Amino acid sequence: MQTAIRSGCDKPRTELFIVDGSPAAALAVGAHRPSQESTYVLSRAAHERSDDFKQRVLKRAARIQAREHIGSLWYVVGAPPAEPASSVQLLEELLPLLERGSSVTLAAPRRHGRIVLGWIDELLGKSGSELNVSARFYADPPPAPLRRSPQLPQLALQAPSLQCA
Repeated sequence: MQTAIRSGCDKPRTELFIVDGSPAAALAVGAHRPSQESTYVLSRAAHERSDDFKQRVLKRAARIQAREHIGSLWYVVGAPPAEPASSVQLLEELLPLLERGSSVTLAAPRRHGRIVLGWIDELLGKSGSELNVSARFYADPPPAPLRRSPQLPQLALQAPSLQCA
């Protein structure tokens, strides 16, 4: 099934930046250099379900597209992707909102490279040559340090001491 992609638009150009993930995504957002007149950032809330996030993004993207030409779409995957199948569905449903020649960039930690390249393959099958699809990989985030409970030192002080006779 080919996706109908619009062309020829007098609206201002904008980019849509979707952040689907964890604090690791902040690395990709921090490295991003805007290429359009404006940028909208839509980020998944910490406990937001995939379906709720998808519906919120689609609704907001449709409102943006009604006023502006979405010339660039960035999809930033956190670590790990929340639900890979849901992410691909969201991307596929966003394609009709893009103009011919728009760019789609998928950004992810290096360790998710195979997943992202699979998504690109699927997207190219849906859009043909009407979009410029690329991937950007950022360094895998370091593992979170173990945090000590502030009560641990107090517990140690309350433990009975052993005395040698």
